[in-house]
Order: sequence, then structure tokens, then C-alpha cells
Amino acid sequence: TLEAADYRVLWEMMHRRWDIEENGFHQLKTYYHAKHCYCRDAVETIFNLIIIGFNVRELYLYRRSRNFAGSGISRKSINRIFCDELLTEKVKQILCEKGG
Repeated sequence: TLEAADYRVLWEMMHRRWDIEENGFHQLKTYYHAKHCYCRDAVETIFNLIIIGFNVRELYLYRRSRNFAGSGISRKSINRIFCDELLTEKVKQILCEKGG
């Protein structure tokens, strides 16, 4: 807890969290055609897995690829590159050898 924190620090933390959340939902609805889930159980589980995958990708792009933000490459292009890489023979062999 930050009992003695300046209000500006708290505002900045909340603002950044809101940006991350808003960006995540925008990306999921725009590019992954995610709709509102009205039922629970299986659909909720699949939706949660999609969100986890989305977060892992975002984490990779912004933490591992430090120059992604200024590169001008769209997330849609990155998705295509990721999908193309997953379809290569090299990855297929790795998945088959490891029991995937």
C-alpha cells in the first residue's frame, strides 16, 4: 500500500492501468472479433485464455522488443508474422518432436 503517496503518483498509476485495460479490450474487439460473453463456463474459459495470450503477446512486444513502440509496425502485421512463423516446417517439427 502507498499510504503516504502523492496524489499525482496514484493518478498516474490508475491512468496507466486504465490505458492498458482500454487498449486490451479495444484490440480484442477490433482485431479478434471478441464479443461480449453472456454465458459462463466453457466460453468464459476460452475468453480468458484469449486474454492471457493477448497479454503474453503485448508483454513480448513491449518488454522483449524494446523498439516496437517506435517502429511503426502495426499489431496486425505482427500477428501475421507470428502466424507465418508458426506454420513453418521448423516449428512443426519442434511441435511434433515434443509431443505437440
